[in-house]
Amino acid sequence: MDPNTGEREVPKWLYKLFTGHAYPYVRRQAKFAKDVRPGEERPEPTADEIKAKFWEIFPQCRLKVLQEVKTGMIVGFVELGEYEPGTYQELIDNPEERYT
Repeated sequence: MDPNTGEREVPKWLYKLFTGHAYPYVRRQAKFAKDVRPGEERPEPTADEIKAKFWEIFPQCRLKVLQEVKTGMIVGFVELGEYEPGTYQELIDNPEERYT
């Protein structure tokens, strides 16, 4: 939490993971949460709407850490760990230290 503003914070890379253009899950959730009349276009959500939806969704998420394993042209994954909601703050703060 930012002591100056009282706002909750997460690292920028994590926020972008949920809201960015590569995997815009939170953006879509915010967009489709708006009511719209038949025939109308859904407006894009504002930054504040996206942030509010992020804080609604993020605390409920669980995290699974996977390692990519390539064998020739086949790609597989090995599960390195799984975290329940709210139990992975240390991993968020220092991602490179946990699984290197």
